[in-house]
Amino acid sequence: QASIQSDAEVLWALLRVSLGSGSFARSKVVLIHFNGEDSPAVRRACDNALANDVKQALRRGGDGGDCFHACIELNRAAEVTEER
Repeated sequence: QASIQSDAEVLWALLRVSLGSGSFARSKVVLIHFNGEDSPAVRRACDNALANDVKQALRRGGDGGDCFHACIELNRAAEVTEER
């Protein structure tokens, strides 16, 4: 199980969520953008300038369409829990 060690990081991750069951079962993918509030401003700006490139690279991993259904931005490691 991976964890964010510091509020001074800028990271992206994909999370697959299964909803429903049987013939109603669906799988959705969520892009998580962790934008740590304690990251130095210049580093955060440089990393976040790559956000569109990261999204495009992750989309290319799918079938040509969007390979994620939603994007969530979090700013503190404490916000990244199984419950959220």
